[in-house]
Order: sequence, then structure tokens, then C-alpha cells
Amino acid sequence: MKNAIREYLDMADSEKKGLLNTATLVFDTNVLLNIYRCSKSTRDVLLEIMNSFKDRLWIPYQVAKEFMSNRPEVIIETKNIYEKMIADGEKLVNDFAILLRIKSNDKSCEELKDIITKWVEAKRKTNLEVSSCSDDKILERILTLFDGRVGEEYDSATLEKIKKDGKERYDKQIPPGYKDSKKNKGGNDNNAFGDLIYWKQILDYAKEKNTDVILVTSDQKEDWWSVKSGQTIGPRPELKKEFHDITGNSFHMYNMEQFIKIANKQPDAEVMEEISAALSTSRCPKKLTVYISIAYTYKCCYSYY
Repeated sequence: MKNAIREYLDMADSEKKGLLNTATLVFDTNVLLNIYRCSKSTRDVLLEIMNSFKDRLWIPYQVAKEFMSNRPEVIIETKNIYEKMIADGEKLVNDFAILLRIKSNDKSCEELKDIITKWVEAKRKTNLEVSSCSDDKILERILTLFDGRVGEEYDSATLEKIKKDGKERYDKQIPPGYKDSKKNKGGNDNNAFGDLIYWKQILDYAKEKNTDVILVTSDQKEDWWSVKSGQTIGPRPELKKEFHDITGNSFHMYNMEQFIKIANKQPDAEVMEEISAALSTSRCPKKLTVYISIAYTYKCCYSYY
């Protein structure tokens, strides 16, 4: 019976640990891009763990392409967020002043603005490793890690066939990628089939190399994960079945928090808290998240002073 329903069975912890010791590790585009967004401590942990698996790392060409295409925007976004935090902090203090019916240039308001600015500048100095695409130390480390470990690019005919098949898969909600179907508007797919393309490249690689695969992803959508009653159970059974049917091997997935926990025997508590918070607030409005951070920072600074 196990063989008949293998895709619905979760692996035992011992099986997961065994797979981690032998499988090819694949990271999706957003995991690589999030290295830029992380604090220095988290970034160093992620890169150190990746390096510990360097002999078994691999990424599809589609992931490499998306990473390089989106990298400049993420660098600019990460650089600009500090200025935005200062501006949002000033607005928050002014809002506080209105609520308390005091002038925004009141001494206590100016002191709070100064505290926020100094805190943001300290975080910028510590964490902002890359502020220019032409001077990118993170890229150098990633290129070294994945040197010779990037898949081949599909030709145009193969891509067109995948997109054609993808439309049928999406109509039937066959994972992965159908949650991106809305990107396929006006005859321009706008990367609607990006997930499906890199999934196909994973399948081709695993079949050629006869290898199990662990995918580490920042994607939380239900076209990758099986979600029941609001809880993420594990990889979609359809993905596990398709992988096994085509390659004869095993497929598993982790988000970044899960991966660090299982890959790092003694994960740093602060790093884990940051990653967990990032996952739990990923759907919050950016401004709200910044306001919460600033309010918490002020609470800490106020207590200190």
C-alpha cells in the first residue's frame, strides 16, 4: 500500500536527515534574493550553511536568470528602505504629536526622531553590505558557491512547449505555478510560467543525474505547498508523485526557517527569530511592518535612556 500512496506519506525524521546527507539542494530565486534583504548575521549564517553543502548545490538556469534580472531592483530596494524608514519614523512621531496635542518640533519629539534616525543609521552601517550593482560582494560569494552548478538554458522551442502545456496545467490547477496564471495577460506571459519552467529543469536534472532533490524555497503559495485548515503540511503530493514518476527518486521541500533548523545543529536564536518574523509578516503592508519596528525600537531606546 505504501508504494501506491507514497506521495501522501510524510517522511520520517530519520528519512529527512538521510535525504539531507545525499540529495541535491536547489534554492529558488527568492531565497537567493533574500540574502540581500537579510541582516548581516542572518546572511552570514545562510551563506555558511550553503557553503557546507557546496558539493551538492545546484540551481536551474531559470532561477539564475531570474536572480540576475531582479538583483538590481532588490539592491536599490534594500538601499532605499533605510531612507524610507527614517521618513516613516518622522511621520510616526508627527502622528504621535497630533494625538498628544503637542507641537511636532517639541523637544521630546525631536529627541525621538533623533533616536530613530541613529538606530536606522546603525542598522544601515551594520547590515547594508551592497549599495551598488557594480560593487557587489554578495554576488561574488553566490557566483563562487554555484560555479559550475547552474543548469542549461532551454531553447525557444522547448520554452514554447512548456508554456503551451502550462496553460492546460494551470486550467486544471496542476502544480506548480498556477497561482501565477494571472500574470499571463494580453499575450505577454510576464514570467507566469517561471515556476513551471524551473520545475521542469529540476526534473530533467534529477532524471539525468539520478538524484533526490531538496528544494529550499521562499514561496508560500498553495501551488507548491499542501495547506489544510490554514496549516502547511508539506510539499504538494502532485509534485512528489510527478518527481518520482519521472526520475524514480525522492523530492522534498523546506522553507528557509525549516532548512536552517534542520541543516544547522545549533541555529542562532536571533537569526531564527528574524527569519520566523519575516515569514509571518510577509503579507503585512510594508509601512505597517516598519511602524511596528520603529515603535518597538522606541520602546527599547526609551527604556535604555
